[in-house]
Amino acid sequence: MSDPTSDADRDRSGRTAAEAILRSLHEYGVEYVFANFGTDHTPLLEAAAALRDRGEEIPEFVRSPHEAGALSAAHGYAAVTGDPQAVFVHVDVGTQNLGAMVHNAYRGNAPVLIFAGLAPISHSGQPGARSNSVHYLQDVPDQSDIVSQYCRWTREYRSPADPDEFVARALTLSSTPRRGPSYLTATREALESESTAVPGSRSVEGVPPTAADP
Repeated sequence: MSDPTSDADRDRSGRTAAEAILRSLHEYGVEYVFANFGTDHTPLLEAAAALRDRGEEIPEFVRSPHEAGALSAAHGYAAVTGDPQAVFVHVDVGTQNLGAMVHNAYRGNAPVLIFAGLAPISHSGQPGARSNSVHYLQDVPDQSDIVSQYCRWTREYRSPADPDEFVARALTLSSTPRRGPSYLTATREALESESTAVPGSRSVEGVPPTAADP
């Protein structure tokens, strides 16, 4: 009797949500991730290494010493190309360090997906669990509220939801007039969770401008 599991399903087995997020960004045309990394990004960095070892394409990381610089660079590249960009920042304080650049991106109609990690929620026994006392200090009641007034869309990714759907939704809303930032978060546990998502399986197309391009 033949194995009913397809080759594609076998290829996706054991992959993490972090891998799916990086692959989805690439499949939807994001070339660069402008980033200021922190402890919440460990699953994404491990995923990047694993994907590159397998020869799979992901966006290139452009590291910034400060979050404001990362978002400014993404805003500028979006203005030049017209394409949505991605920014990775570090939990609550990294989100706060975006500062007035979030205002600029919102008022400047910049299509940018901002991803920020959340403090881990488990103490031990799970991949991504808290491993440092700082994880308790970073745990705030509503991290997205720091920037929600200047974002088109804010959401937290939670397993077992499809991470590709979250990436596609964020990019679509960022690219739809009036354009602006989307803000996506996830805990380390959620990023480490197994995912069978199919990166790039959705349509990401912003609505055409409502007026002539000057």
